[in-house]
Amino acid sequence: MTTDMNKEQAKIALKEGKKLTHRYFAPHEYIYLEGNEIVHEDGARMSVKEFWAIREGGLAWDDDWELFKDPVVLQSPDMIVTTYTYREEFIFQRMLKDQKWYVTYKNYIIAHGMYRNDLEEWIDTAYPKEK
Repeated sequence: MTTDMNKEQAKIALKEGKKLTHRYFAPHEYIYLEGNEIVHEDGARMSVKEFWAIREGGLAWDDDWELFKDPVVLQSPDMIVTTYTYREEFIFQRMLKDQKWYVTYKNYIIAHGMYRNDLEEWIDTAYPKEK
């Protein structure tokens, strides 16, 4: 991980619409700014003031910020039997190797199973549609 931004530079990058990560974040974790809120990769939100307030008083969060690089899901066409999109953002792929459905969301495999309808029900529960 490159550590190329301090906290003040990170705040500017967020205002510019960039996704950021930090050396204390897991590899898939990032934040971005939406209005006056910091949004985490999982959709959790908190005010900008609160986010930075809990990261004050020590040197741990003053440095080591960097731009988040979206992961790439590598695909091999000879392994994918069927591709199906659900709710315009969940991609189902049935694999030749085991005939299971693998579901990706934001370039992450989030579920897999034999029956597409069970996976759709799970998505509807875990990722409810915004009203």
